[in-house]
Amino acid sequence: MGTIEYQVVEHTKTLAGTRKVYLTTKARELLDTLQKASINTGFVDNDYIFVNEKGRIHVRALDYRLRKYCSNLNIPEKSMHKIRKTFISTLIDNNVNINYIRETVGHESEETTYKSYCFNRLSTEKTENILENVLCG
Repeated sequence: MGTIEYQVVEHTKTLAGTRKVYLTTKARELLDTLQKASINTGFVDNDYIFVNEKGRIHVRALDYRLRKYCSNLNIPEKSMHKIRKTFISTLIDNNVNINYIRETVGHESEETTYKSYCFNRLSTEKTENILENVLCG
């Protein structure tokens, strides 16, 4: 079994990878708090949000901590990837334009967004009620 190696590169996987992402007021406040905490601890890096004395914190470490804190708070554990899928599905459920969603998450095609990241978050009963209303008026 091979080892996994990580490398920081100066480019994204695709042209769609370079993008702007809307942040809510609460998210901007949280980023401000994180930045101040980094300054207070002396771990400042203008390229990364989550850093420590060794540099940037890797996604796996963030994912581990996220799951751990969810468990500690007795809430369902979510991975970063699951949060991304929920984010995309929530935008689709709320009729946000698919091209805006695709661009925001860095997908080159709508197909990728729908096929790999969109899932039905409603219960079977709610889905069937919607189908009944749509099909029978």
